[in-house]
Amino acid sequence: MISYSKWYEMIKEHLSNYKKNELQLKENGVWVGNGQKYGHILPLADAEKNYLSNVSKDSLKQEERHKFWYHLNSSQTLCVNFFAPLINVENGKYLNDLMSKLLGKKISIKHEEKSPKFEYVPVPKSTNFDFYFKDTNSNEYFFEIKYTEAGISESGGGRTPSKAFVNFYEKDVLNNPVFKNVTEDMFMDKHFQAYRNMVKGIGDNYSIFITMKNNKATYEELQSALKDLKVKETPNIILLYWEELVDKVLELVKDNKELKDYYQRFKKKYIPDM
Repeated sequence: MISYSKWYEMIKEHLSNYKKNELQLKENGVWVGNGQKYGHILPLADAEKNYLSNVSKDSLKQEERHKFWYHLNSSQTLCVNFFAPLINVENGKYLNDLMSKLLGKKISIKHEEKSPKFEYVPVPKSTNFDFYFKDTNSNEYFFEIKYTEAGISESGGGRTPSKAFVNFYEKDVLNNPVFKNVTEDMFMDKHFQAYRNMVKGIGDNYSIFITMKNNKATYEELQSALKDLKVKETPNIILLYWEELVDKVLELVKDNKELKDYYQRFKKKYIPDM
């Protein structure tokens, strides 16, 4: 596996070429962090082109969009581009098929106000999930989406650790047998972002991470977090990789020309040959 920094530069170069060759845009967008222009950022006037379809574009309210949603490497926009068509075509048939294949059992999405849902927050001021749905048996599926992020946050940041742990996470930790060896310090200061998502994998609920297998930073942190659980099996914690997942979807939609063309465009945008 190549170093993260080298891989990241390759991804940025790929996205910059995508902007020029596929979107036919010469102007670079500005990163507000330093005021500089970069090839993998869209100009604000063309920001909506980061969505691959109107279905994707209409899946989030303006106030739900992350600060950098117009960056071509935005994991939020990637998430919406990937899941929105699966949700909306034939009442979620293809998302049902995908999840059933991945988990080895029949799954049917429950369509209601907050299922399926992007930017899902189960409890105000607690963990934000990139994507979420409930099935018709009321089992829950919590997704954490990564793309080019330089790792996964190890600490709870500015929160008061004990208060945040007690208010938002302790109940799930105590109820989840996979977390029997996890202390508060491990949870809040060593694997915070991984564990706050993983702990939702209780009973018939699932915690699902999707990242790039070649993103060494996120790959290694997720593997480390799983190892530190010190249990033999974690059946409700699922690690998936975009490089493999997109091909699975393309196989599922091969008889639907519109979706097949769409996910070929998705792959061309996000998954470079390396």
